[in-house]
Amino acid sequence: MRSDCFRTGVVAAYNARCAVSGLGLAHTMGDKTQYEVEAAHIVPVAQGGRDLIQNGLALSRTVHWAFDLGVVWLDNHMRLAVAEQTLRDSRNGWLTRLRGTPLAMPADPHLAPRAEALRWHAAHVAGAGAGGDS
Repeated sequence: MRSDCFRTGVVAAYNARCAVSGLGLAHTMGDKTQYEVEAAHIVPVAQGGRDLIQNGLALSRTVHWAFDLGVVWLDNHMRLAVAEQTLRDSRNGWLTRLRGTPLAMPADPHLAPRAEALRWHAAHVAGAGAGGDS
């Protein structure tokens, strides 16, 4: 299955850890291990993105959700940017602590996310002008 290959490849590339928070929760039962981290498309398939590891990030479920909504994105320095309106809510203080965190990269540089995909996400998902040096 296409999505299983994408997920497996992205999760393995990041050693089953969130590329933003470093979270790496795993649960093994019998011979099966499940990870909390998910494979997030940078450019969604529905928008022309492909199931390539370089178009994916391993993200914890909450960070994945925020990334898909454009609440968080990566700036031009590969650091986490956070929407200002999100930071105004005290429940989102954990995002304040993650703001500016450098993206963890895969050990294999050939599997690193493509800069043009991250720029696309910042411009089209996070909103016009959201990307850049925030």
